[in-house]
Amino acid sequence: MNKRLIRLLTLFIALLEFTSITLKAQGNLILTGSVVDNSNNTPVELATVKLISTEDPNNIKSLQTDSAGKFIIKGLKKGKYSINVSYLGYKMLDKAGIELTGATTVYNIGVLRLLPNLNQLGEVQVKAEKQLVSNKPGKMEINAQSKIFASSNTAFDVLQKAPGVALLNGSFKINGNVEPDILLNGRRTPLSMEELKSIPYDNIEKIEIISNPNSSYEGDRKAIINIVLKNKVKETGYNTSLYTEYARNKYNQFNFGGDFSFKQKKYTITASAGRIWTPAFTDITGNRYYEQDGQNYLLNTKSFIKNKPTLLYYNAGLEYYIDTANTFGVYYRGTNTKITQEPNSASKTFLGNTADDSQLVSLINTTGLTKTDATNSTYTVNYEHIFNKGTKFSLESNLGRYDLTQNQNTISSNVNTPTNTSGIINDAKSTIDLFNINADFSTALSKAVTLQIGGKFNNSTTKDGLVSDSVKNNAVIDAARQTNNFKYDEKIYAYYFNLDYDFGFATLEVGTRVEDTRSVGTAVIASQSFTKNYTNVLPAPSCIKMGFGPNTYPFICQKNKQAQLSRSESVCIYYRSLHLCKR
Repeated sequence: MNKRLIRLLTLFIALLEFTSITLKAQGNLILTGSVVDNSNNTPVELATVKLISTEDPNNIKSLQTDSAGKFIIKGLKKGKYSINVSYLGYKMLDKAGIELTGATTVYNIGVLRLLPNLNQLGEVQVKAEKQLVSNKPGKMEINAQSKIFASSNTAFDVLQKAPGVALLNGSFKINGNVEPDILLNGRRTPLSMEELKSIPYDNIEKIEIISNPNSSYEGDRKAIINIVLKNKVKETGYNTSLYTEYARNKYNQFNFGGDFSFKQKKYTITASAGRIWTPAFTDITGNRYYEQDGQNYLLNTKSFIKNKPTLLYYNAGLEYYIDTANTFGVYYRGTNTKITQEPNSASKTFLGNTADDSQLVSLINTTGLTKTDATNSTYTVNYEHIFNKGTKFSLESNLGRYDLTQNQNTISSNVNTPTNTSGIINDAKSTIDLFNINADFSTALSKAVTLQIGGKFNNSTTKDGLVSDSVKNNAVIDAARQTNNFKYDEKIYAYYFNLDYDFGFATLEVGTRVEDTRSVGTAVIASQSFTKNYTNVLPAPSCIKMGFGPNTYPFICQKNKQAQLSRSESVCIYYRSLHLCKR
């Protein structure tokens, strides 16, 4: 038997196991179920399903149903849970008291039935609590102060629980698998995941979900989530708040922060800062069976990884009211993220299908240390002039910089040859410089017609550098060093036109966006460069929405999808970007 080949294979499989480790401990229990329309038993595709731990309300797993309305939630641990199901046009479903005892691996929750949400048209209803979801022309608004968000600490927590929004593979998705840009108060520069964790929950008034953005947004933006903050100080005076949170898994987790706002007749000052420290760990034991040259082998891997992230955030803003028609603002957003990861794994290969030490073929220990330091700073200046009721001009400019440095050191050794070790050392640096300016003008041509025109210039420069060294017996192999340096410059010129016509019983929205992109890239390692210029003319998504009668079923039309209609009079017609929804 070629033991060297076995060791190499073992090392390869161990590295695959090692790199597949996630940053949160996972269980082995599975929850399944399906979602249907209660009125006709048809499957509800792309419904958002959220499973929330009763012990830790911020521990949320979210996904969306498939074409048969089914869902499978994996990686669960023993405990009590509640489930939340939502889809536009239906009442939100909440089901509590779900307990996973571990008596069986797969739990089937059965069929969950969604009830159509009946809208009262032309009537005003007074309720003790503001409704969670309301539909406005072109967007859906979510009341962030609803009780379902009560345990939230940041904007990140709110989006995890928001109806129609799912956290999938580390990013938020809506409408199935559409990744939206997340904006703050409508400003054009998207927020990062770290910045979402720096916005206190108490500052948020509502969440706007724009699933079909018009031509005023970038052409490649398929959806928008806009976080609208409260105007905490409506009159002159000040407002301040502090928060702190403590939790513990294997390690202590501690977060604290605060915000301050001060308003006078001519200006408003806002500031916020905080620290989020959430160390975590992963402890995984796994077995893999494989066959080679007619012989069975068992690979047993035990992996443990410490993950210690620290996020510092600091924001400040000044709004100056020149007069009743003119407002000038300056804002700063900054974050600093430091992450230390300490992975350790031991991989044993046994002859046969059992972990018998007498049949041990190979034992490989892998240790590592990865340090990441990322800094993000964005300066925003805006100016707004209101000519009269219904006419407004705004100008916004952003200057930003993102710096990332990362050092990764991984060493592996085989106990059969303890003096021989191998590994890699990677040093990576990345810098992104961004500048953009946006101009927007909107006016009401009449009570029914609104015109929007605008333009944008965006310039970004990305510089990436990587030095990779191979290590053998604790010594760097100079001849094996690899370097890679890359620079990418991109300029975008964009202009748009958008027209809304309100018929009273329906709204028609049409528009066009022209984008001219010019990019130049250079890769030093390959001694290559490229230049790419292209222009897109994009018709704006257009929609006519109609409602008839005092009671109607709200209905959403999704492009390239076979609509499931719950009433015979519902019709959906698709023509390019124009679709007609009769409900």
